[in-house]
Amino acid sequence: MALFAAGHAAVGLPLFLGANAWRLVTRGRVLWRSTPLTLPLAAFGVVLVLSTAASAYRPIAVDATLVTLLAGVVFFGTFAWLLHQAPSARVALLRAWALGGPPAAVIGVIAGLLSPDRRAYFPQAPMGPDGFATTIFLSSLVALGLAHRAREQERWLWLGCSLVSQGGLLAAESRSALAGWVAGAAYLTWRGLRDRPRRLGRWWLASGLVVVALVGAAALPDLGQRVGHALRDLGADRMQIWRISAGMVAAHPVLGTGPGT
Repeated sequence: MALFAAGHAAVGLPLFLGANAWRLVTRGRVLWRSTPLTLPLAAFGVVLVLSTAASAYRPIAVDATLVTLLAGVVFFGTFAWLLHQAPSARVALLRAWALGGPPAAVIGVIAGLLSPDRRAYFPQAPMGPDGFATTIFLSSLVALGLAHRAREQERWLWLGCSLVSQGGLLAAESRSALAGWVAGAAYLTWRGLRDRPRRLGRWWLASGLVVVALVGAAALPDLGQRVGHALRDLGADRMQIWRISAGMVAAHPVLGTGPGT
């Protein structure tokens, strides 16, 4: 499960694809269950195909689009079918996802320490530190959500899983993933403790102190270098990326320029 928690879809896709092929041969239909999300996702798929056709980077965009659509259909259809057939599997899947976060985080941190830029990532996975951070913060949030519903010792287990996964997120140094984690954690905490304002206040204080301590521990060894790099990134590369992106949107407001960019 650590591979799945790290977003290593290359492990699960062949297994699910093989299961769908076997079911198609033996029963004449694939693993699929329609949900209220089916139509919006289908519309997004059509826009993605049209955007790929209009892309100036079609040789790159075609492969990316095919893999994205195939993986999306296989994963979404298989899990929707599974949860319809066995609703009780939902809790088991969430627990496995949360438990897979800590080993994925540890592997990512070790791999990052051995890499030139020192950012955590999952080795041999088709993504870099930012993709790793995006998937590992979801594992941390799943564990945090389970902690709010658990009691006594089990609650500490899920809190530990969430904190270890968060350590991998911080080591990946992804600003957007960290912002997503903060927003998700704030929502889960408010939802779980909104009827108990005093306890909610203690949770906010404790969570804030933990985040400050973890960020400080990650930043203190080379704080000056990191701050300088962040300022240079914001003042040079980041602003240029935003200007180019705004120009691309203005030139192609409907279909975009495809996933090749």
